[in-house]
Amino acid sequence: MGNRLLGSLIQRDMQYGGGYQIAGTAQRLGAGAKKLIRLIDRKSGYLIREVWSDSDGAFLFDYIANHPQGYVVMELDDLANDPWLDPACADRVTPEAMP
Repeated sequence: MGNRLLGSLIQRDMQYGGGYQIAGTAQRLGAGAKKLIRLIDRKSGYLIREVWSDSDGAFLFDYIANHPQGYVVMELDDLANDPWLDPACADRVTPEAMP
């Protein structure tokens, strides 16, 4: 199983890895908040990565490819107990070159 997992990670990095990044700030009711952030390939719908934002809402997806169709970035508010807080989603997000 270990070799299959390693092969899958290498294949994913070859397709989605690169010298670009997407950085942002997750918010809850106008203030930075800790959320689960998902990076999704817009064309295939494939979940590329997920990270937790910092307590102030900052998140970073680094070493990703610059795909012409862009990405979908989704913020899931798993820590809030308010049923009225829907996930936030940004479509056609284009990464920037890493410094």
